[in-house]
Amino acid sequence: MTLLKSNPYFSAGFGLVGVGAGLALLRRGSTALMQYGKRQLYVSIELPSTDKSYWWLMRWMRDKAPRQQHLTIRTSQQRDARGVMQTDYEFLPGTGQHLLRYV
Repeated sequence: MTLLKSNPYFSAGFGLVGVGAGLALLRRGSTALMQYGKRQLYVSIELPSTDKSYWWLMRWMRDKAPRQQHLTIRTSQQRDARGVMQTDYEFLPGTGQHLLRYV
């Protein structure tokens, strides 16, 4: 047994195993902490496009997060009393997952 303790290669191997195990535990712990934080701080909303508040939420997202990269266009046409067609469009956030910061 003293032969193993006095062997520098053997003791260095145990040191490396200990450091590796410690780093693996630290990584696993940080991952678990991040998942717990996401569950506590993030809110998931499912809103179908047929809901009346869908376009309200899209406009709110457009105003609160102006740097959206995936956009969709909503076009609306109205005919006035003279018969002239007026076309309006607005750029809104596209479908998918969005991360918003609500302050």
